[in-house]
Amino acid sequence: ARLRALRTVRRTEPGAAAPAAPEADADPIADLRRSFLAQLPERRQALRSHWQSAAGGDPAAADEVRLIAHRLAGTGATFDQPAVGTQARRVETALLAWRARPGETDLRAAVDTALADFEAAVSAALGPSAAADAAPASTDAPPPTPTSAPAAPPTPPASRPARSEASTDPQPGTVEAGTGAGPEVKAEPSATATLWAVGIAPMLLTTLSPLELQLRTFADLDAALSALEAGVTAPAATLIGTAMLGRPEAIARLRARAPLALYSGRGSLADRIAGVHAGAETCFAATVDQALLGEWLEMRCVPRVGDALRVLLIDDDPIFIALCSNLLSGNGFVVRAMEHPYALCEELAEFEPDVLLLDLYLRDCTGLEVATALRQFPGWSNLPIVFLSADHELAHQAAALGAGLDDWLSKPFEAVQLRQVVQTRALRGRRLRARVDTDPLTGVLSASSFENRLGIEVGRAQRYGRALSLVLIDPDELGALADAQGRGAADRLLCLLAQQLGQRVRRSDLLGRGHGAAFALALTETGGDVAGCVIETLRSTWQRSAADAAQPPALAGFSAGLAALRAGENAPALHERALRALRAARRAGGNRLLRMTELGDQADSGCGPEMPKTTSSGRGSLM
Repeated sequence: ARLRALRTVRRTEPGAAAPAAPEADADPIADLRRSFLAQLPERRQALRSHWQSAAGGDPAAADEVRLIAHRLAGTGATFDQPAVGTQARRVETALLAWRARPGETDLRAAVDTALADFEAAVSAALGPSAAADAAPASTDAPPPTPTSAPAAPPTPPASRPARSEASTDPQPGTVEAGTGAGPEVKAEPSATATLWAVGIAPMLLTTLSPLELQLRTFADLDAALSALEAGVTAPAATLIGTAMLGRPEAIARLRARAPLALYSGRGSLADRIAGVHAGAETCFAATVDQALLGEWLEMRCVPRVGDALRVLLIDDDPIFIALCSNLLSGNGFVVRAMEHPYALCEELAEFEPDVLLLDLYLRDCTGLEVATALRQFPGWSNLPIVFLSADHELAHQAAALGAGLDDWLSKPFEAVQLRQVVQTRALRGRRLRARVDTDPLTGVLSASSFENRLGIEVGRAQRYGRALSLVLIDPDELGALADAQGRGAADRLLCLLAQQLGQRVRRSDLLGRGHGAAFALALTETGGDVAGCVIETLRSTWQRSAADAAQPPALAGFSAGLAALRAGENAPALHERALRALRAARRAGGNRLLRMTELGDQADSGCGPEMPKTTSSGRGSLM
């Protein structure tokens, strides 16, 4: 199902002209460097003014001095001004010493000296023409006013696409500021992925047949390399047997064309180490596991563009936000930035990031405090957090680890280092969540995960006045099938139903196991009438499929209960109404859909005689 859903998506703004192609010599990093230099005189002035107020007894001004100096210490070397960064760090260190013992004149003089050296470094960075600006500011000049306004309330995301469209996820390379979604994402199917198997007996690959990919086998590495030299298109991934490990040069040539995995009949640690040494990204033991292989292909080889890694960045320095966004957004990441953590919980629920990048020092709090508070929310306790800071103190890094930090990047850092850390942490977190959130039998969301996600979707629908329908589905007489043909037959029927449901719902919908039902389906942007028609169409299709998969044919049907979200209703109440409708469908004999009407609590039939092609909610045909 994962591979079947692979899509190539492109971003379009409805009614807008295509963006002009960038100039060949455009360099956003160079533009940011020029912007950094242009702001240096203003920051130099702000440091001097705030220090004069701090020396006069204003603790808030001292906080501003540290904040500005800390920012410059991290971004100075990043923008090729190491002297500015070094002197800014001296200012921060001297200030901290003076604040610990403000009565000592020597420590105050050390701040004055460090500040003068910083001003000299700024003048040198700006050139001789800026030397006249280095004079200390008048003591009568008030310090700049901090700009710590609360974040604006979230704006409603763009309406989700009709059922004929595949995804609402942003395209990689997108940078989003604050809350709110970007333009719609269109989708079109991509070609089937190709997997090469080298040096593996064909009978061992029979478990791969259900996966929708093209499988091509080769007797040895020479045959695979000859195919590449003959112009055959490189595969999405290559699976090699352990007997091939004795030829590292040939493996390296093959690995240069596609990601590599190892098949080991034993799956021993020695084989796995040898595979890692040869450059294999993972190892499959004994019978190749379809779910693990599908996950590896999706994550590492042919990822969906719509499933680009989502990065949420919190930093109160706009230039640094722009820098990180530019370094990440062109490399398969979707970046959303916040300058303040006030609306972090809402942003997490709306954006659902794979990793959080967090500055250690923010204006009104520290990143350590934000991380500690965030870990108290069960839903985000496992979100990977990476700190970005110019602070090199080991004690601070140790405290961050104690708060649940996953990684630490010290400013300045290389672009490749940032990308590698973010990708590694995000992929690892995504895999962990997938295994925790997924039902091992059917591959859909587990019941608890579905419940959590439903709460988020209900909250979003209530905030923005959107429609949402919940359907609970149960195959009829599943227990009788298990008694007659064994538990395995019942499990196969459940997997078949999960597969058909997964093929026919949008990626913006939620599909999982249900409490009190086999499956639960949340249809976003969908009112009760359209949802009823969707399920009735699916039920008719399912009857034919289930009749072929199970005997006797009397078992080939399912009961469903439908409830459309009411204004002010929460997720548990919506689930309870859908469950009552499902129970009514069972009592009525099964193999039917009943709906809890929006105006009353009675259950009625779920679909009119004719299925509409389009609706005011934007939802189209299921098929």
